[in-house]
Amino acid sequence: MSDVSLHSPLVLLVATAVIAVVAGLLPASPGDALLLAVAAAAPPPLLLALVSVATAGSMAAKSVVYRVGRRAPCAIPPRYRPWLERAQARLAGRRGLQRLVVLASSATSVPPFYPVTALAGTLGLPLRDFLVAGGVGAAIRFTALLSLPRLLAA
Repeated sequence: MSDVSLHSPLVLLVATAVIAVVAGLLPASPGDALLLAVAAAAPPPLLLALVSVATAGSMAAKSVVYRVGRRAPCAIPPRYRPWLERAQARLAGRRGLQRLVVLASSATSVPPFYPVTALAGTLGLPLRDFLVAGGVGAAIRFTALLSLPRLLAA
């Protein structure tokens, strides 16, 4: 039988990946609290790896939500289509603003990143733009979040 410690870097990285993916798919989850617990158990040199894994897991999950949003216009009831078309017309050609909203939302959760992700897909923000802006914001957010246990312990 293997003697794998709960403080093993591999266990901590796998736990981070699972938590990030599940939290990214569910609009309400205790993902942040669980990631804080993992960060508290991790040795300081593992912080960059934890941030990278959390960011990748979260954005992988959000790409699924984005894809669902991308297909959503077909499922939108006819009475709501004019609203969607007006929103698309207002945001067309304003990719910078769209990217900024995705970046701010992924970094701060204001507005909440889950609906912003679905809306980004629905409004047709290119996947590349979504992943870059969302990934940068998520990396900022996870760096701050996963650094908290060390900052509070100091």
